[in-house]
Amino acid sequence: MSVKIVVLIFLIFSGSTYSQSFKNLLDSDFIDLELGGGYVAGTSFREEFDGDKSDNYQGLAPLYLLKISFFYFGNVPNLIDLDAKGFQFGTVSFFGGDSYEVDGVDKDQHFFAGGFIGYGPLTFFAISDVTSTSSGTTYTLRYSPLLYKGGKSTLHLVAKAELMNENYVNYFFGIDQTEVTNSPHFSTTYSPKTTENYEAQFIYNQKVSKNSRFTVWLGGKHHGSEIADSPTVKNRFRAHGGLGWLYKFF
Repeated sequence: MSVKIVVLIFLIFSGSTYSQSFKNLLDSDFIDLELGGGYVAGTSFREEFDGDKSDNYQGLAPLYLLKISFFYFGNVPNLIDLDAKGFQFGTVSFFGGDSYEVDGVDKDQHFFAGGFIGYGPLTFFAISDVTSTSSGTTYTLRYSPLLYKGGKSTLHLVAKAELMNENYVNYFFGIDQTEVTNSPHFSTTYSPKTTENYEAQFIYNQKVSKNSRFTVWLGGKHHGSEIADSPTVKNRFRAHGGLGWLYKFF
């Protein structure tokens, strides 16, 4: 669904871009391609029946990100009184998901991809699992005002409201009959519905070179009732942090 949204947005806002030269297409004011990686860690909010906390990301876990942003699609931003520098949309992809593993239950991470559209500090994301239809889609509204800028450093506050659809919550937090049969830890099935989660974090960026930056973040996430009531979940709140490096190609 999210991929279709991105394609539709592209067709609506592409306007006169087809008449622009290939040189303009690669101009930094038009397209922004970022590739990054790092590590994320946090307090465990899952039940640890087997005592292996590393399964539930209390230890370090790798993080990979590919983001493509598009700017200046025709004259549309100017026509609707938007500052073109603050208007953007594009695609984002990453390897992740709320994975979990105990005896008889294995919720694997998957490859996610989708799109975003935003203006200034407000951005809307729609991202789906493209490797399996079972884990569904998440929709996120993010507000990220700049708190501080000095030299090569910036500090942002990021507040998120996230909606996980039923398929996503069922896959990562539900327990089906096969898992009940295979696991000694669960005696009944659990099929949660769509839920809302809320998250806040601080993100610090340090520019390393013209095209790269180092980033560190720290925050917390409050899970909705459908997730909190899952027999796989121990805590409703999860503190997390991470660090990474991003490279901008254009």
